[in-house]
Amino acid sequence: MNRLTLAALAAAATVSAVALTDAVTHGLTGRPSVFTDGGPDWAYYVATVSHGVLFALLAAVLVRDAARIDVGRSAVRWTRRLLVVLLVMLAVPFVVGIVVRIDDAPQLLGALGTAAFVLAFPVSAVLGILLLRRPEMRPGAALLAGVAVAFVLTFGLGALGSDWAHPAYPEVLMYLGVALLGRTAPVTQAVHRGRTSEPSVA
Repeated sequence: MNRLTLAALAAAATVSAVALTDAVTHGLTGRPSVFTDGGPDWAYYVATVSHGVLFALLAAVLVRDAARIDVGRSAVRWTRRLLVVLLVMLAVPFVVGIVVRIDDAPQLLGALGTAAFVLAFPVSAVLGILLLRRPEMRPGAALLAGVAVAFVLTFGLGALGSDWAHPAYPEVLMYLGVALLGRTAPVTQAVHRGRTSEPSVA
């Protein structure tokens, strides 16, 4: 694996740990963890910095590996591009939040981040489904496709009023799935033909 992919995986693992800590804490106690709004300063900055770095790294992975991911397929290309835009929209509020607490940031910034967060789930799931038939992309694609199932599960738990309803479940799959798309794998002849016949522009 290259350094960008390793960094993205490390950031994904860190943010996944934060998200799952909040999910488990809420499930067991009915209360949020220290990493949510209103927690101590150290927890706020850990969550804010790690999220901002993660979203920037995931966007970078999708841009750097555009040709290898797209392989001349327009549906994959436009879905990937849309996900890049959403990840950048997610990164901005957290980067700003390092300087100005998110609670004190303009409401429009928070609204855009929330919209991007919600839309990133179905978009990443579609990208995963589109890439499932590609062996070299399958590890990341399988996790991304699983985002749809995890999202429905979370929605169902919420409808039942369960304290275990939490976006961490689809989040973890999305973060690790996108990071794994940067994983270097053998390129098949079919992939090589697709890449040379119709190069992708990030």
